[in-house]
Amino acid sequence: MPIPPNTQAAPQPTLTAGDGRNVLQHARALAQRPDVRAAEELLHSASAQIGVATANMLPNFTIGANGGYINSALAGLISPPTAFWLLAGNATQTLFDGGTLLHQRRAAAAAYDQSAWAYKATVIGAAQNVADVLRALQNDADALRAARAFERAAKISFDLARQQVETGNANVLFLLTAQTTYLQALIQVVQARAARLADTAALFQALGGGWWNRVVPPKEKILNVGTGQDISIGEFARLVSEVVGYRGALAFDTSRPDGSPQKLLDVSKLSALGWRAKVPLRQGLAAAYADFLAGGGRFRS
Repeated sequence: MPIPPNTQAAPQPTLTAGDGRNVLQHARALAQRPDVRAAEELLHSASAQIGVATANMLPNFTIGANGGYINSALAGLISPPTAFWLLAGNATQTLFDGGTLLHQRRAAAAAYDQSAWAYKATVIGAAQNVADVLRALQNDADALRAARAFERAAKISFDLARQQVETGNANVLFLLTAQTTYLQALIQVVQARAARLADTAALFQALGGGWWNRVVPPKEKILNVGTGQDISIGEFARLVSEVVGYRGALAFDTSRPDGSPQKLLDVSKLSALGWRAKVPLRQGLAAAYADFLAGGGRFRS
């Protein structure tokens, strides 16, 4: 029977994660888990319900104002003597409800306590889950270390058995036994590495893995679309001066041509889609100027 060649063990890749103990740097990593985030949002919602129940116990105030002109003749309708205005206010307060509002607030507080305990239980369960996986990774590292040591020892025994067969000091059965032991040791190394890789994946899952790929919502930007309202260059210049706090005088060269009599941004297509300008021109200029100052003399958007 031919003697098997010198079998070499396949190179083992190195896991940079170690045994996983350095992955969890602080408790903030647990906040990325979906169950922890969901429990936290439920806690915030329960806290807001307490505020709603408290507000229902307070008085409600409403203030209304109205004004205009009134006259029997159209010719003198718009004049100071015909002007009128009306200012009214009222307040409502529940005087007796049989304790309904009070008990609703107590129920909201109890629901908040329930959500708080559920949040604590979720965080504790998440920490326990991560701790179990970390302990499993540590055991996997010890098992892989022992399997590799056994593989090296079996390799030495196999080489010695082959040398004894070559010198005639042992039979082929002894060599086959040593080879079987060595191959079983190689299988144990592969199994130990597979268990370690599986527990490494379980660690990322226990930490709520994937947060590094989470898409961050874009920051709100200022978009100048236009309102479709006509405004002269002089009015616009004075408005800009008021917004930026310019105290100097505005000079207009009347010898120059007037240029375009009207220059407006056509927003008819946007209006047809239901869009309406919600920010007045002054407010938009103030927001743009504040963004300019916050960007150190340049627009951040």
